[in-house]
Amino acid sequence: MSEKPTQAKGYGRIYVGMHNAPEGIKIPVSGRVAWDMMEIRELVDLFQAHIDLLPEYTITGVFFDVSRRAWCLLVESEKIPMPEFGEMIPLLLPVWQMGEDKRVHMIDVKVMR
Repeated sequence: MSEKPTQAKGYGRIYVGMHNAPEGIKIPVSGRVAWDMMEIRELVDLFQAHIDLLPEYTITGVFFDVSRRAWCLLVESEKIPMPEFGEMIPLLLPVWQMGEDKRVHMIDVKVMR
């Protein structure tokens, strides 16, 4: 009995401006940004509840990109190609639609390499 090997999931970045961010979320105050990493499960849950991604995409991390002044969602999917050695993970350009439920819905996405 042989199992079909699963395709490795790739990762991508989606930038979310304040106009598409969950209501009430605040950007970090300038000068108080730590250049470090920390797990904030509630922040990931907040974005997952507010943004309706296509079914094959999953949010795995959220951080604030100071240089772009936007939230960056780290997502994984089998549809995202694995980067070559030395390349950054791909940038994803979604097409958003605001629903009547005040949630942001991804209706299409383009992978930029």
